[in-house]
Amino acid sequence: MCIGTKNVETITVTATCTVGTTTLTKSVNLSFSPRPKEVKATLFVSTGDFISNWYWLRDTGYTQFGEWTFTGITSCLNYLLLRSTHLVTDKPSGGRGYSARVTYKFFHPVTGVLLGAYKDYLLNLWSPADNTSDSTGYQTIGSICVPSSYVINGTFKS
Repeated sequence: MCIGTKNVETITVTATCTVGTTTLTKSVNLSFSPRPKEVKATLFVSTGDFISNWYWLRDTGYTQFGEWTFTGITSCLNYLLLRSTHLVTDKPSGGRGYSARVTYKFFHPVTGVLLGAYKDYLLNLWSPADNTSDSTGYQTIGSICVPSSYVINGTFKS
């Protein structure tokens, strides 16, 4: 999982045309976003089952979790773009080709107080035939925007 810091820039372009004694002026506001700076998690903790170098959240009570902490975030005036990739199945030891709905919770990095929660849909872009034996078809992608106010002293915790 990684985050990108992104600030929307707005500029005003003004064009003026004079014919004789008449001057016409038109202004247009243009908004654009520079490519976000990518920051990787500095700490990851999970209560999931560690299988084949992956943490799988497999309990039917949905109490297992993964927790990411990002530090050293220096510029994020408006919001953070959280991009994630996860492996998804339909059940414990299940099949490939599934998408999933997840909830991300964001906590104050010092007090642990819940700052907010956001839902995301992790889309599986490829549904291969079940007879393949490699790991393709399990990966999903998703992204959400969260307020930059969740960054406390350069640290963001999800």
